Amino acid sequence: VPANKPPPPPPPETTVYKVSVDTRIDAIDGPKDALITLVVFSEFQCPFCKKLEPTLEALMNRYQGKIRRVFKHMPLPFHKDAEPAAKAAICAQQQGKFWEMHDSLFEDQQRLDEASLRNRASVIGLNLVKFDKCLVAPATEARMKADPALAGEVTARGTPNTFINGRKLTGAKPIEDFAAVIDEELKRAQQKLADGVKPTALYDELIKEGETFRRRALLAYNAIDLNRF
Repeated sequence: VPANKPPPPPPPETTVYKVSVDTRIDAIDGPKDALITLVVFSEFQCPFCKKLEPTLEALMNRYQGKIRRVFKHMPLPFHKDAEPAAKAAICAQQQGKFWEMHDSLFEDQQRLDEASLRNRASVIGLNLVKFDKCLVAPATEARMKADPALAGEVTARGTPNTFINGRKLTGAKPIEDFAAVIDEELKRAQQKLADGVKPTALYDELIKEGETFRRRALLAYNAIDLNRF
């Protein structure tokens, strides 16, 4: 490689991770029978997460009708306003306005204090009494912490981390990096449908043999030659 030419980027991750999606509680944008599921571990104070948002919007338009995105909360401990913002989004979701709050939070990451969050809730038309109660409810705290637990299982460290039908893409990568994986996954999804998988069961089928940290640890343990000890 010439000194003035950067090395080529590494090939896309091919490992499929078992990144579960719960349609009852997850914030989802797109058809339930989508061929492509983007699961995005993100948070509202992270500048790289904000940088990724236009790419995600462009992908939703490019693959309209074939793609859905799922937002997973992963507030990082060194971002002091990330947890309150995540709770605000969860509470907006309870009133059917997650994506309105999501857009508002990313639009201005400099104002995520309590008063600003409450003002956003008012602007998007939330019932403020219900919103205030939700913010301090133990169930909201538990809901917020469930996604980082899943992130640990699928080795998603930091934000943003996006899983395309279970395949990991870390960071705010260019749109064509996403498109390359999506185009490959469209073929895999279409083959599953041709094999008789129902469209609404497609995602679960695509990730059912996916990797998790526990599974990898178990496989590594089982690979140990105990006779060496």
